[in-house]
Amino acid sequence: MRSLLRTGLLSLAVGCSLLGRAHAQSFPLAYDVVYRPAGTRYQVLTSRHFQVIFQDGAETEARDLAAILEAELPETQALVGTERRLRMPVVLNRFTDVANGFVTPLPFKQEIEAVNIKGNRLSARHTSWLWAVGPHELAHAVHAQSGTGLGVGAVVRWFAPDVTRSLNLTMPPGIIEGAAVYRESRVQPGAGRLNFSLFRMPFRAAMASEKPWSLAQMLEAPAYSQPFNRFYIGGAHLFQYLAEPDGGRFFRRVLALHYRMPFLGHGVELWYGTGVWPAALGRRFRASMRRQEAARLEALGTLTQPRTITGAPGRQQRRPRWLNDSTLVVYVSGYAVRPGFYRIDAATGQRTLISHQRITEDFYFSLGEEGRALYFTRYVQDPFAAAKALAEVFRLNLETGRTEALTKAGRAFAPVAARGAVWALQNDGPYNRWMQVHPGKKLTPVMPSRRVSLVHLAPSPSGEMVAVLANVAGRQGLYRAVFGADGTPTLTPWLFFAEASILDADWSPEGRFLLLTADLDGVANVYAYEQHTDRVLQLTNVAFGAMEPSLSPDGGTLAFVQYHHERFDLVQITFAPEQAEEVPRARRASGVAWAATQPIEAMDEAADVGPIRPYRARSYLAPRMIYPTLRYDGRAAGGNEEDTDLGVGVGLAVQGEDPLERWAYGAEAFYQDARVWGRLTATTGRTVLRPALSFYDVPTTVVVPVVDDAGQVVGSRRVGREERGATVGVRLPVVLASNVFGTAASVSLRGGYEQERFFGPDGKTLVPTGGNGSSPGTFRSRLRLTPAVSLVYRLQANPRDVRPNTGTTLTASATVDAWREAEDRQRGLIAQLTHYRSLSLRRHTGVRLQAGLLTQNRGALYNLDHFLPRGYEDAFLDRGTFLQLGLDLVQPLWFIDNGFVILPVYFKALYAYGFAEGITPVDSRARTWSRYTAVGGGFGLQLRFFYLVDLDLRLGASYLPEEQRWEVTYR
Repeated sequence: MRSLLRTGLLSLAVGCSLLGRAHAQSFPLAYDVVYRPAGTRYQVLTSRHFQVIFQDGAETEARDLAAILEAELPETQALVGTERRLRMPVVLNRFTDVANGFVTPLPFKQEIEAVNIKGNRLSARHTSWLWAVGPHELAHAVHAQSGTGLGVGAVVRWFAPDVTRSLNLTMPPGIIEGAAVYRESRVQPGAGRLNFSLFRMPFRAAMASEKPWSLAQMLEAPAYSQPFNRFYIGGAHLFQYLAEPDGGRFFRRVLALHYRMPFLGHGVELWYGTGVWPAALGRRFRASMRRQEAARLEALGTLTQPRTITGAPGRQQRRPRWLNDSTLVVYVSGYAVRPGFYRIDAATGQRTLISHQRITEDFYFSLGEEGRALYFTRYVQDPFAAAKALAEVFRLNLETGRTEALTKAGRAFAPVAARGAVWALQNDGPYNRWMQVHPGKKLTPVMPSRRVSLVHLAPSPSGEMVAVLANVAGRQGLYRAVFGADGTPTLTPWLFFAEASILDADWSPEGRFLLLTADLDGVANVYAYEQHTDRVLQLTNVAFGAMEPSLSPDGGTLAFVQYHHERFDLVQITFAPEQAEEVPRARRASGVAWAATQPIEAMDEAADVGPIRPYRARSYLAPRMIYPTLRYDGRAAGGNEEDTDLGVGVGLAVQGEDPLERWAYGAEAFYQDARVWGRLTATTGRTVLRPALSFYDVPTTVVVPVVDDAGQVVGSRRVGREERGATVGVRLPVVLASNVFGTAASVSLRGGYEQERFFGPDGKTLVPTGGNGSSPGTFRSRLRLTPAVSLVYRLQANPRDVRPNTGTTLTASATVDAWREAEDRQRGLIAQLTHYRSLSLRRHTGVRLQAGLLTQNRGALYNLDHFLPRGYEDAFLDRGTFLQLGLDLVQPLWFIDNGFVILPVYFKALYAYGFAEGITPVDSRARTWSRYTAVGGGFGLQLRFFYLVDLDLRLGASYLPEEQRWEVTYR
């Protein structure tokens, strides 16, 4: 119901804004909060330039990390070219098993997970995980903190240094990550990804292919093309190519220009830094790399020519294991393949699903129980803490496809069945321990170890000994584990190479040979170690990489994974060790002696560490941004002279947050229309409900119709509206399943006590009339509740699906006035149920079926742009209940994944779409009885602008049967 405001001889019919409420009363926070698992406590260790905020139990790692960062800071600053004062928080966590490290500018900090990355993702020659991740993230931090000279960055830094850091990092990710990978590769001899064969492998294959990566492809993150870390790989090689001749001078020039004028785009900056136009630079770089690659390939001599069992662009086939002489079990994922374990016929390559499963990044799994079961590990997401996921061991029955968890909070990986038990490696900070899994999901140590990194275990077929692949102080090779009478194994160094790392190992069926992957001469190849002769035989000589060998039960066929450009193929050769070339013994090396407590000295003196103190969030809550604000709400040109004109408003805003992102706040005070206004919002991640509280007293203007005494509309006017009150909200996101098919829910509730008044140009209140006894000059009050829920059920998308190929989503939001002064209470509910299907996984053809419901006791409670059929976006739905039905089909036409450098635009995909949708009232009390339907289609282009902004541009046509006309549509 509209209320009536009397002024002079005319009345103004004033209600809610016809656009619905945007809740602009809440202060827009630049900082978000993070919920960390209950019970996690932190302490602070301070060095000269860093405050390491470490979780309880990680003090040793915190001291090491502080020393590493302090030691590497001068060289990192020299690369960037600035010695701006750095005083930086570094958060070190132990609560998750997913390894990561990152830098955030809002708030400015490093955050590092103490657990090591599994598998062969990083160089095996760093002395520890912290030596790998620390210098890399430090490069990002110094990059964010850099900048000299007068320009945009300097001006913004005066009042919001975190924003300047964000601007500094608004560059192509290939340059940002390329600089960090380049830096990490110069810290320790032979270490770093630029020195690692498996990191260089995709780049070499790309440069040798018919379509080598373009400059834009090496600088931008791909959306639909393997490898998805292409910008790491290409960016690092490009950075090395540019930095080695001039010591990184080009990068310092790029940063200097970007700091002064960050909106020119990286093409201009690259030209300024190198003196070469990007198109010419790209041609020179590719030509140089292709020449190098051609010379390298020629020097390799005769290459192994295996038979391909199965392979396709973008498909990864990992860790083949023979079930029998004709069938393998392989972990497969790809553009059009849902991830999981599959049986593959060795003769035909035919693939049969066993079970859809995620797996840890090492892709390690093992067979047991004479081929009846499979053991693997996947990350299990914490239901409430998004940052926490634990590695758990699972057993997959190959006959029934049934999966059962063998651990709970086990934090274990690389499981293997041996000696009547199941072994696994349990994370212990950056290191791990050899454990046995028991019924009841308990784990006990098989042997004590400290500060060593085991990669995986390979029990011999006889069970007499175990080949242990381990990394001790940057030397990765094989140890021999022999069990004593007390059941405790003793480890001795067994097989190491002087200039290479062993990457995986597996026994031949009879135990005569130990098959392994090693990267001698900079290329991963398959080798065989013959026990009784102590010889190492080279079985493959490939161009880019061969890995993960497995010998058939009859001993006649060797299956392995071979890398080609943007694909991991499953291949096989005849196993003929008598024809293989022996690796000279001079290339082997002695291993690092194993010790139960590997001695590594603490590094306190190098870091100059101060006393440790408990973490207190309030110590960090000083404002991180203090900046001026400007607003204008004035009379439009040609407007009514009686319109309310708020004019220009000027103010000051502050924002802040602590490094653990437990508390965030923002406040603004501004002067407008001859008085002071303001708003304040605070939120916390200390509890699982993420509560937020807002107070506000703010003005806006709204257009209302003018009615005469007879109730007839005779025009419109703009009047002022003051809104003040307080709102409190809570939200609870929950992850219910985190495997291949994801299920999650989010529930939120916001309630607020709000008051509003309408005023004219003189600031005087427009007095409500006909409003159930309201007093002149008072605010109208209400108590409003806004509950909302969203549910995602078994949603799944492959890498090249423009939309999910299966799953169901439900979203619903209600608006309820629990109490309202002087007017009828507003009530409304809007809900949408969406189901996704695939007509063709291979062609990525996706269908979306949608049903919606809207019920409201007055119009304009919600923004209905995406509820109404295309072509009817301006239609008005008054009170009543409405049903929406829709069908939408999307067909990708071209996965472009390429762009420009001078013009910072990166095109992701071009697709066609078609739709049929409609909406109809279903309530006899509805004021709107029009039925709206539309059919049509068009084309869409997905692109990224300025490295950060993702856009989905659509151009189509919608036919409106009720009106028998066509309408251009852009959604």
